[in-house]
Amino acid sequence: MLSGVFSRFKLLWFIILSTCSLGIYFYIGYGINRHEHLALGLCVTSLFVIYIVLFQYEFPKSSLIGLGLISRIIFLWATPSLSQDFYRFLWDAKLILEGLNPYLWTPKELLDFNCFNTEIMRSLWQGMGTLSQNNFSNYPPVHQLPSVAAKLIGGHSISLAIVVLRTVLIGADIGVVIVGQKLLKLLNLPKKYILLYFLNPLVVIELSGNLHHEGVMIFGLALALYFAYRREEIRAGVFMGLSVLTKLTPILLIPLLLHKIKLKKNYRFYATIALVISLGFAPFFSVKFSGNYLQTIGLWFTNFEFNSSFFWLAKLLLNNIFQLHLMPYMRFAVPGLMGLFLLFFLSKKETNFTKILTQMMILLTGYFLISTTVHPWYVVTLVFLSCFTPFRFPIVWSFTIFFSYFSYQNGYVEESHFWRLIQYGVVVGIWGYEFYKINRITTSSAD
Repeated sequence: MLSGVFSRFKLLWFIILSTCSLGIYFYIGYGINRHEHLALGLCVTSLFVIYIVLFQYEFPKSSLIGLGLISRIIFLWATPSLSQDFYRFLWDAKLILEGLNPYLWTPKELLDFNCFNTEIMRSLWQGMGTLSQNNFSNYPPVHQLPSVAAKLIGGHSISLAIVVLRTVLIGADIGVVIVGQKLLKLLNLPKKYILLYFLNPLVVIELSGNLHHEGVMIFGLALALYFAYRREEIRAGVFMGLSVLTKLTPILLIPLLLHKIKLKKNYRFYATIALVISLGFAPFFSVKFSGNYLQTIGLWFTNFEFNSSFFWLAKLLLNNIFQLHLMPYMRFAVPGLMGLFLLFFLSKKETNFTKILTQMMILLTGYFLISTTVHPWYVVTLVFLSCFTPFRFPIVWSFTIFFSYFSYQNGYVEESHFWRLIQYGVVVGIWGYEFYKINRITTSSAD
């Protein structure tokens, strides 16, 4: 009956749902702070209900892509209120434009030395928060480029720089849609599946809204996967290298393509990746850079904790029973466990591309589950990979991970064990159910 009502008044329903969605995005962009938990929770829940309805029913794909684009444009002039990372992006960009290496000094060191003690730099320094103020930059070279363009065009105006930066990130998302549809076609999957990414509220809010660069990374990853499927190893290597130079996460996924690309071409593929990454870091390389960058990366395993799951449970267990502090061992535990996961998947010698993409999604999920820090925008990559797999638990996680915002109070952070249990309990439960269901279907088909 409900389906019949939708069919009869399809255009009207689309207008109503689109208007509600755009209104909520406008409110999030211009009228809400991250410590306003009730308002944020109601807005996000409403957006996900609309998202599911829009994807479920047969609205024209072109109209849905248009809605996804307008949803992003709505944020164009908004200053992000859910994340302060963009202040650090613009700080690093300013240093690069001044001919300085952003990996050699912390913002606090530069201001203590009375360097760049201007009004705009003080604004950026205050906006980025104490964590970023006291640590070296951990953003790879390609990650810096959109911010450099934004700072170059925006000049002394932070607002104009935000508009330029947001325009670049929206362009990257459009690129993801174009390449994603091509890859779906190669895999004989419906092109519509890319809308799971493009319409997803987490993707819209965290990338276009909060200016995180996962979309740029995913654009490079999508191109790398597209050319890897076509066995164009040089192009695949170039874009995989650029993806890694945006965010380091794709490094984990590269080995899973080992058996897809023919043996002779593997050398060219991996050599190209290594060359691109080396060239990307070359302008910034020095002995001090190496130490600073490795130190910064190490901090994410040994000093920072936010929204963790299995680490949190293991930490409580070991601390209460054995009085053992787990955090110092994470710099060894995480690489060790990820190495075991990789060896397991490589032992399968998988060549089916859809299954390789599924392996990538599961491997990355495992990494986030054992990590000490999992911010909402991390899950965006899982949402993209899920478009090519039969699993939908990343879509659920893209909703429940908003519960982590409930940790932000007015001026401080206090994590809630209740919301953390809800977030991960639901995700792991649905993942287990999907794994059982898909494995059962596969087994039945084999019989």
